[in-house]
Amino acid sequence: ALHPAWSTQADTLGASLDAERSAELAAAMEQTFQGDPWAHQRAAELWLRASRTEEADAAHARAVAHAGDGSVRREIVALYDEACARLGVTARPHD
Repeated sequence: ALHPAWSTQADTLGASLDAERSAELAAAMEQTFQGDPWAHQRAAELWLRASRTEEADAAHARAVAHAGDGSVRREIVALYDEACARLGVTARPHD
């Protein structure tokens, strides 16, 4: 997981992005860090900010699939659920 200070900074910077830029960054993160569950999770949050829920759900599913163990999966699921709640989006059921 990200250190809380970095996570706060990422949230602050992410909140200032418009939908188009959020989508561009999400796509770049997923392409650049294809096997990294944390990159997919952050991309999922960026897709949500861009109001692209299908892409967000797909990125979240990749994050869960790449998670190495149960504790990482639980944290990724919790982060996605928090992001959905914060943005008023209904999270898709977790597989």
